Amino acid sequence: MANDEDRTQGLRMRVHELQQLLDNSVRRTVDELGLTLAQANALRHLGSPLTTRELSDRIVCEPSNTTFVADKLEKAGYIVRRPHPTDRRMRYLALTPSGSRLRRVLLERIRSNDPLPGLSDDELTALESHLDQALASSGSAGSDGSAGSDGSDGSAGAGG
Repeated sequence: MANDEDRTQGLRMRVHELQQLLDNSVRRTVDELGLTLAQANALRHLGSPLTTRELSDRIVCEPSNTTFVADKLEKAGYIVRRPHPTDRRMRYLALTPSGSRLRRVLLERIRSNDPLPGLSDDELTALESHLDQALASSGSAGSDGSAGSDGSDGSAGAGG
């Protein structure tokens, strides 16, 4: 039994180390682009227009904080607010051309610094399957896109 506990602890430490590598990579990229983690996370999710509520749900952030992030991105010229086509009480957040370029650069840099490309397709598939299985057994989200369904690693946080 102790051997299984040691092995589980070792695996937890490896997963934690990998998460730190991913976080550090994202933080470097975000800093280089002059963004906050929250701004980068919002840009990552704005591949298509979203309402503030939809974006809040995706970045797991209070709507008031999302509004603050959106205000900063709008002031920088990266997003615009557009009327919702069916509900005039709501507005869509949409990328501007410069916001689309910045999003593309952000995602490309995150991918280029990713520690996972050294794995083969079969190894990535196996890792994904095992992680999904572990997440499912704990009741957490897995392959629902929470780990960056748009090709990013999903580690850009929701703060400031």
